[in-house]
Amino acid sequence: MLRSACAVLGKNNLEIKRRIFTSIAIAAEKMIDDQDLGFFANFLGIFVFALVIAYHYVVADPKYEGN
Repeated sequence: MLRSACAVLGKNNLEIKRRIFTSIAIAAEKMIDDQDLGFFANFLGIFVFALVIAYHYVVADPKYEGN
């Protein structure tokens, strides 16, 4: 990737290398870690479970039965 970027610009410039490595480092900082992923998965599971409970509560409500 680095060689192709330098070849496209026609230079072997240290500034180009610095910018590429800086952008890679910034992307690595934005990655989600295991703890955040676990929290997100648990939150999503609890939210879906609450939606299922709410759906069954609304559907099984005897006030709205036809007979």
